[in-house]
Amino acid sequence: ADTTAAVRSTGWGNNVMITFDNGNFRFRSNGMPNHTLNAEYVMPDDLSPCVPHPTPACTHVEPVATAIQANNLDYTIPAMPQKVTNTFSLPFGAMGVIISGSTVYNPYEGDGKTVAMNANFTIPNQQGQQVAFMDSCNGHPSPHPAEQYHYHGLPGCVTAQVDQPNGPSHIIGYGFDGFPVYGDRDINGQLINPETLDECNGIESPTPEFPNGIYHYVMLDVPTVQSTIRCLHGKLSPPLPGS
Repeated sequence: ADTTAAVRSTGWGNNVMITFDNGNFRFRSNGMPNHTLNAEYVMPDDLSPCVPHPTPACTHVEPVATAIQANNLDYTIPAMPQKVTNTFSLPFGAMGVIISGSTVYNPYEGDGKTVAMNANFTIPNQQGQQVAFMDSCNGHPSPHPAEQYHYHGLPGCVTAQVDQPNGPSHIIGYGFDGFPVYGDRDINGQLINPETLDECNGIESPTPEFPNGIYHYVMLDVPTVQSTIRCLHGKLSPPLPGS
């Protein structure tokens, strides 16, 4: 597949810089999403058992100004992705980029087994108001010192930037292997059946940008491992960041 034209026309936020070179495209952003954030976020205490698996017993509330910080995101991604037999995943960290300027993670928290979308909880702030571990866009910051905002499930505040109600999903990002990332509706605007997705949360089917079909990843608003990209099914060149 050649995604160059699709990448050029993708609805990138104005906080994202995209350039092309030698069959790849380069994504640069400060990592701060271009949508509204919560005033406060739940953050893990600085204790090793808590950081990979936050719980109400070892977390606290922080204002967004300290919970989420700008990061120098600079990723080179294939513009001609190639599907391969072997799949690849990291136990923790980004799996791709999103048009909001932030990243998409795999389904798990730092322990590599707790499904983030199934582990949401709230704790009270100083005013007694409940603050959620995962915000309404299915995102939250990573622990200190990174404080990088990222998504673990379908980000409705992002899909709203490119989709029409009840219409088909459009591209909301790209995996690090170059294959596009979509929301939970097919080309006819119908909800995608999770059972049709493969082990990486991918499927090959027509999309608005690729009416003849392309392999792509699907993000879902579900409390399971199928909420986001589980692995990458494309050739990694250059290697996956952090590998």
